[in-house]
Amino acid sequence: MSATPALEKRLLTTDDYHAMIAAGILDEDDKVELLNGELIFISPIGPKHSGVTNRISHLLKQLLQDLAIIAVQNPIAVSPLSEPEPDLAVLRPQDDFYAESHPGPEDVFLLIEVADATLEKDRTVKAALYAGAGILHYWIINLPEQQLEVYAQPGKGQYKLRQICLLDEKVVIEPFGIEVGVEQLLGSR
Repeated sequence: MSATPALEKRLLTTDDYHAMIAAGILDEDDKVELLNGELIFISPIGPKHSGVTNRISHLLKQLLQDLAIIAVQNPIAVSPLSEPEPDLAVLRPQDDFYAESHPGPEDVFLLIEVADATLEKDRTVKAALYAGAGILHYWIINLPEQQLEVYAQPGKGQYKLRQICLLDEKVVIEPFGIEVGVEQLLGSR
């Protein structure tokens, strides 16, 4: 039996991706994001996922007020081959609210993914992507295990620090020094 030959791929750039959108090949109904040069389908969002995302957005807007822009499921231009759409992004304030271009890694204080079916992808693919881009702080709201995973200190495509925070614990929103309870983020069971 012969081995399957390796197939050559052509990876998409963010310019290709934007051209596909401009040409009408992709539109907002196409639930995809560009990760490492490939179009990846975004999992459907269930009520628990959207409710937690809404809860965190509301809480962050109250806590941070004018210190940051809270973006919900909007693109982040992390590299020429990747434009993920994290569930939440805490961004540096900008007068035009990023109307002229998507925020880049230098604009990000914190990225948050709310994970249920996407937990492994968020821990591996997205964590490596965000660390490689130099995103300083990354959280995964782990719905199945009802906990928060905090990632920090990016280097060489991975985060050097990973901390698990349980419902009864608190976490600090960096770089603001504002403390928030994990249960406030996840809500009651």
